[in-house]
Amino acid sequence: MIETPRYSADLTGNPLLFTETRMTAKMRCAGLADDEIVEEIWEHNLYQHNGRKKLRERARAILRRLDKLSPELLEIVADGPLDLAKLTALYAVAKSNRVVADFIIQVYVPNARLAEGRIEQSDAKEFFRVLREQNEVVAAWSEATIERLRQAVVKMLADAGLIVSTSNPTIVRPIVPTSYREALEAVGDGCYAQMLIGGM
Repeated sequence: MIETPRYSADLTGNPLLFTETRMTAKMRCAGLADDEIVEEIWEHNLYQHNGRKKLRERARAILRRLDKLSPELLEIVADGPLDLAKLTALYAVAKSNRVVADFIIQVYVPNARLAEGRIEQSDAKEFFRVLREQNEVVAAWSEATIERLRQAVVKMLADAGLIVSTSNPTIVRPIVPTSYREALEAVGDGCYAQMLIGGM
């Protein structure tokens, strides 16, 4: 059963962040408490960002995503094969961000079912246009926020390997092992396995 978190625009400041997410997952797997992780990241600028102003905030955003993962899936993000780790990071985002979950269901999956599926700019724009009409929270977002979100979601799909790149939005259908599907099914999220491989 897919959860329905609230619509949020926080994706504009926190895209997939795979490198940071994998690093944070390793620290959590090593047994560090969340506060310890946040302070380690702050103290040593582990994310290697130019400005440290939002380091704690970003670390906590990543930890909230990791909260959505079972221990087995957390291990995949921390130390699993790169393709599955990225896919799992996207799954964690979709579990915590309704915009991403809805975009995957309404835009990625239908296009992935096509022989040569692509996610055109027009597809993404239409998704947000309809969303604004249907939801008052989204309707209150500015045009600039909507555009940043559109770019962030498409880049996230590229970073996770579901499209070739932001400049070549041809869909890539990931091949996942049975054990990975079983890990999602074990936590009641077999539907996400279908979503992430394009409903195939």
